[in-house]
Amino acid sequence: MTLEMKNLTPLVTVIIPSYNHEKYIQESLEGIKRQTYANIEFFVVDDGSKDNSVELLQKLQPEYNFQLILQKNRGLCKTLNSIVRERATGKYISICASDDIWEPKKLEWQVNFMESNPEYGMCYGKAITINENSEPVKSYTNENVKGGYIFDSLLVREFHPPVSYMYRADVLEKVGYWREDMALDDFYMNLKIAEEYPIGFIDEFIFSYRIHDENTAKRNPLRIFTSQRTIIDQYKHKEVYRKAVSEWHFRRFYHCSSYTKTKLNALVSLFYSLKYINRKEFRKAVYRMIAEWK
Repeated sequence: MTLEMKNLTPLVTVIIPSYNHEKYIQESLEGIKRQTYANIEFFVVDDGSKDNSVELLQKLQPEYNFQLILQKNRGLCKTLNSIVRERATGKYISICASDDIWEPKKLEWQVNFMESNPEYGMCYGKAITINENSEPVKSYTNENVKGGYIFDSLLVREFHPPVSYMYRADVLEKVGYWREDMALDDFYMNLKIAEEYPIGFIDEFIFSYRIHDENTAKRNPLRIFTSQRTIIDQYKHKEVYRKAVSEWHFRRFYHCSSYTKTKLNALVSLFYSLKYINRKEFRKAVYRMIAEWK
C-alpha cells in the first residue's frame, strides 16, 4: 500500500500483550504480518515474562516491524490502559493475545464494518478454536453469537463474543478504559460498551483462539467466577440483574464440579441452581460431584 493510500484509510493500533508465550508468539506475529490491511501501528508489550519471550521478541522485532515495550509484570488491564492512553494514536484499537492467530482479512473486514456503521462501539467475528499444536478442536465458542443491542444477553452470559474485538478509540475513552483489579478484561469492557452502543458481529472466521493448559480459566476458575460476579454486581439497577446472578450460580455449579479443589464452591451454588434441574448440564454436574466423593 502506498503512502497516499494509507492516508485515505484510518489508522489501527494493534497491541499484543505478551506473557510467557514463547511457544506461540511467533505465530501471532505472523498473523499480524499477513494482514491485508496495512495502515497499522503495532505494539508488543512483554509483561515481565519468565520464559525466553523477551529474547525471542528482540530477535523477531526487525522482521515483524513492531514497537517492543518491556516492563515488569503489571497485569493485562494496567498494560492495556497504559498503551491505549499514552501511546496509541489509531482511530481503532485491536488486541491480539500472544497465543492467538489472526486470519489475513481480520482487520480489513472490521475496519470496513466500523467505517460503514459509525454508531457501533466495537465489533467482533467468529473463532476457529485450536489446540497447543495449532490443530482445530471442537468448541462452543461461536454458539448464539449475534450483534446489535446485546447488553442483556452478555450480562446473563447467553454467549461470550469470541475475543477478536475492534474498538473505537474514542468509545474506550468515553467509557473509561479497563478496570485494573479485574481478571476478565473482555467481559468488563464488552458490558461497558454494550450498555451504551450496539455491538457489531461479522459472520466470518476472523481468528484462531488457542486452548491449552495455561488458559486462565483452567488455572484459576475461582478467580474467574469471583471477577464475573463483581462485574455483574455493577448492574444491580438493571432488570436483568437477578437472572444474571441466577445464571452465574448455575455456571459456577457446573464448572466448579469439575475440579476437586472447587467442589465446595459448586455445592454452595447447587442450592441456587435447583431451578435448572431439567438441564442436562445440571445432571452432568451432579454425577461429577458424586463420582468424585465416592
